[in-house]
Amino acid sequence: NKAKGIFSSLLDPIEGLGPKRKEKLLKYFLTIEKIKEASVEEIIKSGMPKELAVKIYKYFHEEVKE
Repeated sequence: NKAKGIFSSLLDPIEGLGPKRKEKLLKYFLTIEKIKEASVEEIIKSGMPKELAVKIYKYFHEEVKE
């Protein structure tokens, strides 16, 4: 699945996010856009531990700053 490959590579730099957790995120949010828009609480609801949820959130929100 090509989309899944793109999804995974976008998330690769996040420390502690392995293939199983990436799959959980994909099943819960369906798109990268939805993950970008998610709050830390929503990311936790998808099954991520709090520390990792914060990392995922920061990963998408610190990129935006220029």
